[in-house]
Amino acid sequence: MKSKITLNPKYYLIAVPVVILIVIGYIFSGSGQKTEKPEAVSIPVSGEETEKAKTFSIEKLARYDGKNGNPPYVAVDGIVYDMTGVFENGSHFGHYAGKELTNAFYMQHVKSEISKYPVVGTLE
Repeated sequence: MKSKITLNPKYYLIAVPVVILIVIGYIFSGSGQKTEKPEAVSIPVSGEETEKAKTFSIEKLARYDGKNGNPPYVAVDGIVYDMTGVFENGSHFGHYAGKELTNAFYMQHVKSEISKYPVVGTLE
């Protein structure tokens, strides 16, 4: 004679919600999501664009603070970007133009977001 194993329905009342909670926790924890790899950013090297690309010291970058008619420039990963349209009166959500903002940028954004802004040079 074969014995048949049956589970008490009370176990289903516990097992099903536990499995659902595990699946929901996995989904909302970010597990299994792909992280975006940083993209390489190239500086223009030919023709008229080369004349526009400049090398900025921290002191020179500070002049481009988005105030008194100066454009708002910021440096991320050693690349200087023109952030006109993002920074108003030299600031954007508590961050100020004319500064090196790599760490602050990556706390809120991914690399692909900065690559859509015009490159104006490099940071020394």
